[in-house]
Amino acid sequence: MPSNGPRATARLRRYGLNGVFFDEMADVAYNDSLRYVVELKRPVARNNHLPLRTGLQLLEKALRDLREKHHNEESLLHLWTLSKLKQEIPQIEWQTYFEELLEMEPRDDKLLVQISDVEYFRKLGELLRESNKTILEFYLRSDWLALTRSEDMRQLQQMFASLRGTFAKYLELNRLELSSEQLTYLHAKLANMQLKLGNLPDTASTDNDFYNNHYASASFTADDFVENFWQALRLRTHLQHLPARNAPYFEHERNMLTVPLVFMQWPFYDYRQHSVFRHSLMGFILGHELSHAFEQEGILFDAAGNELHSPTASLKERLADFNGLQLAYDTFFGLGHDSNRFEYRPYEFEQEMSPPQLFHLNFAQFFCGRLPTAIGHDMDDVR
Repeated sequence: MPSNGPRATARLRRYGLNGVFFDEMADVAYNDSLRYVVELKRPVARNNHLPLRTGLQLLEKALRDLREKHHNEESLLHLWTLSKLKQEIPQIEWQTYFEELLEMEPRDDKLLVQISDVEYFRKLGELLRESNKTILEFYLRSDWLALTRSEDMRQLQQMFASLRGTFAKYLELNRLELSSEQLTYLHAKLANMQLKLGNLPDTASTDNDFYNNHYASASFTADDFVENFWQALRLRTHLQHLPARNAPYFEHERNMLTVPLVFMQWPFYDYRQHSVFRHSLMGFILGHELSHAFEQEGILFDAAGNELHSPTASLKERLADFNGLQLAYDTFFGLGHDSNRFEYRPYEFEQEMSPPQLFHLNFAQFFCGRLPTAIGHDMDDVR
């Protein structure tokens, strides 16, 4: 590399250019997710990502055009056997499709198919055959993610509502013998609490200050497009190198619990998991963060997020751990329950562990890390 090569490479990297001599990006250490590092590696083949992005756009446009073209056509309804379907629309590999769907080999004469829009399917088959396989897979995955994200949100909101309901029962028991005024304050705070999936700003409610702060480091002008373009690229690369907040957290000023999307994956959460696993891990995590609203610091913020006054450190995290686990446990098994009578078939390990044992074992795995002390938290082995 020539003597001025590193400087020129770094200068252009600030504006987003990457992968000429090597790939560079901000990441976390492979053995310590709390340490941020710069990752350097051999670049992949040039222009590796651009065709995929362009290909996805072209595929989406082609599919949209095809749907619109056949939208107003009057189509007949046909009832065919699989054999007839394969004869009439050979452009699509129906045998493969149904074998994968049904997990068995379908009989040509037994499987009946009711179909309309025959010409659309013929053209669709031609389009898919001409399309790149990798692009097709990415297109399907993006649709799948959109579908499962709505189910994630439904399940999390349901779990969050259950946790709030259980916490409301704690308040009704009033073991601390609070006054009616204090209970009203706590009930209002609980009732107005919100759950947000993903930590992107809400465009409907974001004020001008957010955008002014976001673009503060960029110097845009009214009459220089090229300079504005460079400034935008530089800002994007700068933001990509900032540490990302990737664990659930509670915002007192908004009375809101946020679960970043990166957290919505194994081993923490999957909407297909049995409820005992969802409640013992994600239920605990939500319960932990919810409890922060009622510890020494959080209690000073009312239902609207207005502050009253006073501070504290790691004791509040232990309280949140304890309260979060208790809340998740009681929400899943129910108050005044006999958890040993709970059934969670069809799992084979039902004979080996009782439901409470399984619940606490799955919960305990959350603390099986070897990471350095997080801000405000004890080490995992202490917790």
